[in-house]
Amino acid sequence: MEDDVFTRMIGAITSQERRDRAERKFGASVVLAGYQVVPDVLVRYQGRLGLSPTDLCVLLNLGAHWWYPESQPSPRSSTIARRMNIHVRQVQRSLRALKDAGLIDVQKENGRRSYDLKPLVKSLERLAEKELGEKESREAARFLD
Repeated sequence: MEDDVFTRMIGAITSQERRDRAERKFGASVVLAGYQVVPDVLVRYQGRLGLSPTDLCVLLNLGAHWWYPESQPSPRSSTIARRMNIHVRQVQRSLRALKDAGLIDVQKENGRRSYDLKPLVKSLERLAEKELGEKESREAARFLD
């Protein structure tokens, strides 16, 4: 099912084609400086997920450090706060809210925190599958009309 959802959403395009699209949108230098994939479902359902604007920005900062699916990002709260131009306590409160909402897991090893985003991914998958199912239902109803 997961592969079907992915294929229906983007079709069969290569990673190079995705990168080329990003370069056409933002320019090669911006892409070379680094970019991340942000699922539209995260943006569309941020309210339903209970995300404040600060929470969403903190998640984007975590995503900027999540380079490989099997790894976990571990940026410092102070780094995120500096980037966002907010107090470190606001970042810490946001991270606590994300954990309490079941969207991230926090591990601490050797004094360093890392953030597991798999719970967020699972929530987004459920929302995406529901949205795709509703879209298919609407298309089927339109076909039958």
